[in-house]
Amino acid sequence: MIKLLFQLLCFYLLYKLIVDFIVPVYKTTRQLKSKMSEMQKKMEDQQQAGFQKPKYEAKPADSNKEYIDYEEVR
Repeated sequence: MIKLLFQLLCFYLLYKLIVDFIVPVYKTTRQLKSKMSEMQKKMEDQQQAGFQKPKYEAKPADSNKEYIDYEEVR
């Protein structure tokens, strides 16, 4: 009787381990791999297409501005 209860408890714990831990880890790993391969494919597509020019351009600095010398005051 006790042996049967022990075996049932072991089977229940094994079932809970598989259902609550191993299956979600497997699903998450599979989903993560698919997302990573999707991102890698996008990166390869961008590299093949070449990098696009940015929408903004940096303004050149004005060289006509006056420089004010800094003096330390004691």
